[in-house]
Amino acid sequence: MWAGTEDAGVIRYHEGRFTSYGKEQGLTSLYAAYLTDDVNGNLFVFLINDQVMRWSAGKFVPTGPSGTTLRELVTTHPQARRVPCARDPDNIRCLGYGTSWTVANGLPSVNLAASDGVADKNGALWIALADRLAKTEKGKVVRVYTERDGLPGSPIAFVTGLSFSLLTKDRTGAIWKTDIETMRS
Repeated sequence: MWAGTEDAGVIRYHEGRFTSYGKEQGLTSLYAAYLTDDVNGNLFVFLINDQVMRWSAGKFVPTGPSGTTLRELVTTHPQARRVPCARDPDNIRCLGYGTSWTVANGLPSVNLAASDGVADKNGALWIALADRLAKTEKGKVVRVYTERDGLPGSPIAFVTGLSFSLLTKDRTGAIWKTDIETMRS
């Protein structure tokens, strides 16, 4: 298990012990904003200084030739891949997307429910909001899903891997798993 920190680099838990990795192991910043892997299991670390590092032969090395986009470096699963998102006061930005989303350009709010968005196999970016699910394509909000569309409650987190689902919590506290393509829970 790998974990990023705000001021201590990257920590790894392996075979019952913790190991810290910092500048001595190649990191150019100790603020590891996001960690993911590629389809081959290679670890990538996105640092706050916009540097992307890959774990290789016991150290972190800068990754990607000039012009490589962040989208090309993050995990690609058959159905979906996680995309780190953050809220500024008036908008939502997602790593690797040159746009931001606001109430003025289609979001019902900028209240993120999860720190990750998810890009599906067709290229749409899904963003979980406090009580809704927004689908974006080519930088534009194309649809917002609510309970009327089959969303059983407030989004909690995305589930990615062989399938692409959203966990929600309804008014009674029950947890639901909803398939995004079918909106079946």
